[in-house]
Amino acid sequence: MIRHLTEPTRYRFTRAEYHRMGEEGILPPDCRVELLDGEIVEMSPIGIKHRQIVVILSEMFQRGLPADTHCQVQQPIVLADDSEPEPDLAIIRGRPTDYMKSHPTADAVVLLIEVAQASAKFDLGEKLRAYARAGIPEYWVIDVAAKSLIVHREPQGDSYGAVTTHASDAVVVPNAFPKLTIDLAALPLA
Repeated sequence: MIRHLTEPTRYRFTRAEYHRMGEEGILPPDCRVELLDGEIVEMSPIGIKHRQIVVILSEMFQRGLPADTHCQVQQPIVLADDSEPEPDLAIIRGRPTDYMKSHPTADAVVLLIEVAQASAKFDLGEKLRAYARAGIPEYWVIDVAAKSLIVHREPQGDSYGAVTTHASDAVVVPNAFPKLTIDLAALPLA
């Protein structure tokens, strides 16, 4: 009997299978991929502006974060058994040494930031939905082409209830850190 499929069947990977593929060399160590909703997704190359924005933002956060949080740059976080993305910046509860045996999980995340130089559609689509479903309380997307920051707060299902867009000269304050100001004018968005 021949089955005719209207939609292709997709095989979804777990985090354990994803890690095993890396250990076995199926995923080469230099490939830039992440696991999102069971699918292995190739990440965009890091452009010069993207790198500069990530470096400047990480310095801003590292100088202003309280001692019980830290900033991690382009490292995995666990959203679910089938999702382990690598956001550009993640503000995490606890010290880095608290995560010697496992990656931080969604409940440890205070804020995630993606810099979208070539990935705005993905970052504002699939990633946004995955982050909202995981309950990430605040998610920022720096849209390099639009020269703006889109702030998402109040996760509700697979979206966010509060969304604001800020121009490249705005000063933004993360919800969890009311004394920390992020001056977007310091970023190379112009």
